[in-house]
Amino acid sequence: AANRTADDAREYLRANTSFTRFSDLPTIREPGSYPGKELFEQLASLMNVFTILALLAAGVLVANTMGTLIGEQRREIGMMKAIGGTRRQIRGVYLRTAALLGAIGAVLGVFLGVVIANLMVQFFGSTFFAISPGWSISTPVVVASLVLGILGPPLMALPAIRRGTRVPVREALEEVPALQGGVRALDRLLRRITFLPRTAQIGVRSVTRR
Repeated sequence: AANRTADDAREYLRANTSFTRFSDLPTIREPGSYPGKELFEQLASLMNVFTILALLAAGVLVANTMGTLIGEQRREIGMMKAIGGTRRQIRGVYLRTAALLGAIGAVLGVFLGVVIANLMVQFFGSTFFAISPGWSISTPVVVASLVLGILGPPLMALPAIRRGTRVPVREALEEVPALQGGVRALDRLLRRITFLPRTAQIGVRSVTRR
């Protein structure tokens, strides 16, 4: 069909114009292929590498964030254990919190990802490959993103949650951790500052301990 079309065009041009010959005949491509497809696939592979790195960075960030959150709520954990809360129940509270935050992030991320990905594909397609790709959604990618977004944060936060729930009640209920080394010596020195009001003395010592 392509050859017949080229012959018809050649005959028409010879009969109606000063046409002599084609500088180049059309290239017949397989269905679904387009100029620059290999380069575009290489670019997509590079984006996949960035995606994996972003996923790893997000996992580390989630673990650090949950570790900081649990560290700041040691006293609350001690109170829950003091009134009868088990480690399993307390872990469930933080795991559900991580799953909820992950679900919210996954939904927002999927929505923004679909929009930004389609805009990028349209830009590269029209600018470098002379094609006009339509909008599309990859169902496997969307499903995988939602699953990772919901299950990933609880799994990454689990080590920090387990460490936090193992803290003894007495230690968790302490206003500040036990003093060590030079901090203890500095605390004794601050006790001798008697010209400040009692409340100010306590405030200075608390800031130094923290």
